Amino acid sequence: MGNCCGKSEKLTAEIVPRDGARVYPTVRLHGSPKSILAAYIRFALLHREVSLDFVETERVGGNEQEGAVTLQVGSEVVSGSRETLLRFIDARFPGPSMGSGNTREDETAPLLTSLIRVQHTSMLWHVERMVRWAEDLTTRGGRKTVDPSMGTPRMEIRKFARSYSELLEIMMEHAQMEETVLFPIFDHADRGLAKAAKEEHARDLPLMNGIKEVIKSVGVLDSGSPDYQEALYSVFTRLKSLLGKCKQHFAEEEVEILPLMEALELSKEQELSALEQCFDVMQGTHSRLLKLLLEGLPSCDAMKYLDLISKCRDKEKMESMLRMIVNEFFFYRKQVPSICVGFHGSAFVTCDILLQRVSLAFRLRKQKARTTLGKAGHFLLLFSFPFPHHSLDKIQITGVKLQWRVNLTVVEIFDRLSMMHYDLAHSCT
Repeated sequence: MGNCCGKSEKLTAEIVPRDGARVYPTVRLHGSPKSILAAYIRFALLHREVSLDFVETERVGGNEQEGAVTLQVGSEVVSGSRETLLRFIDARFPGPSMGSGNTREDETAPLLTSLIRVQHTSMLWHVERMVRWAEDLTTRGGRKTVDPSMGTPRMEIRKFARSYSELLEIMMEHAQMEETVLFPIFDHADRGLAKAAKEEHARDLPLMNGIKEVIKSVGVLDSGSPDYQEALYSVFTRLKSLLGKCKQHFAEEEVEILPLMEALELSKEQELSALEQCFDVMQGTHSRLLKLLLEGLPSCDAMKYLDLISKCRDKEKMESMLRMIVNEFFFYRKQVPSICVGFHGSAFVTCDILLQRVSLAFRLRKQKARTTLGKAGHFLLLFSFPFPHHSLDKIQITGVKLQWRVNLTVVEIFDRLSMMHYDLAHSCT
């Protein structure tokens, strides 16, 4: 391993990648804390992971809901409509489009179709995350070695149970929303059109509730017992079954039912009214778990969901949701400014190549990253982590420490870290 096997007991100086990520100047956003537009733009900038300074101003200019918003980056100053500001963000901070270039299909898609598809995307991502976590738990079994990030096996099971309970709550409200708002619209046009979808909801409910009960049973078992291992495997197989059923059910709805929405020829008033009813039904989760829903979305879909929220005519409720989203993500960013993850050197990948791959991963994210070579072939990777959903499945890192199985992709590492967003700090000595 060459230099990777140095005997130094202390970390060496920071290794700066030759073609490291660009560091952007601080963005100053001037706007009213009550402005819908200001909240929207703040959220867009969060996805760019830039340093943001929000300067509160009185709500002047524009209409009551929008308010005047100005962006300042160095000597550049931009103000105007939402589209103008998003185009500036897309041009100034390259990355996935924030929605300034929506396709014609996006613009003409019925509101309910967009809502359902975006929620499906998030729920599917979270179910896949739970499957991977359950698989990892099963692989590790009930080891007594404590991982500082997750605590003892029993502590990790509690976190796992909480994550699944929150996801289950979102999925249950989503099903209730479809059954009380979406399906009646189709049944009114053609009785029985949504019958199969409703039957699938009833079919999957025992499986979803059963998983929750098995997780509870795991929490009271001795982590070293055969029963514990068997129960963990049961959780994994049931979650895997749920994932397959979700994929099939969501695909059937999106292929067989949602395309008929346009044929219903709902008026704009009827569309808006139905959209508002959907948010009313899901008020319980949207008042507490909206951040979780958005975490399962790529940036373009997250912004699309904010677009749907902003169409609600109850401006007080809509402003409340937007402010809550922004405040939660900003608070989370302040609480967890960085993560330090330790990696072993690998016989198959030299440290040099490994560092280059990590640098490439973060260039793709337009993300500032620091790598520091440590003793015995370890090195530390420091990065900020406000959003877990990033597609970097081409980047491979081998020999991950922290009791994770080897050959994890960066995406899997981010997924694993997102499971413990309440306790992310690590250190390697």
